Amino acid sequence: MAGTSQPGRVRACARFYFVNGMARAEASLVVPFGYATLVFTALYDAVYDSVVSGMVPDWISAVGAAVILDGALVLALR
Repeated sequence: MAGTSQPGRVRACARFYFVNGMARAEASLVVPFGYATLVFTALYDAVYDSVVSGMVPDWISAVGAAVILDGALVLALR
C-alpha cells in the first residue's frame, strides 16, 4: 500500500467492516451507524468552515440533519 494516505486506509477499513456488518446483521441494525458519518461530517465542516472561511451552517441544514438523525434513532430503537 505504498503511496496510500492514512485517511484512505481508514476509509477502506471502515468500508470493509461496514459491508461485513451488513452481510452478518439485519440492515435495520447496521444502517443507523452509517448515519453517524453525518454527525462527524457536519462537525468537521462546521469547524473547518467557521475557522477557515468564517461561514456557519444555516438553520435549515441543522433541521435536515436533525430529521435524518431522528430517523436513524427510530430505526435503531425499533
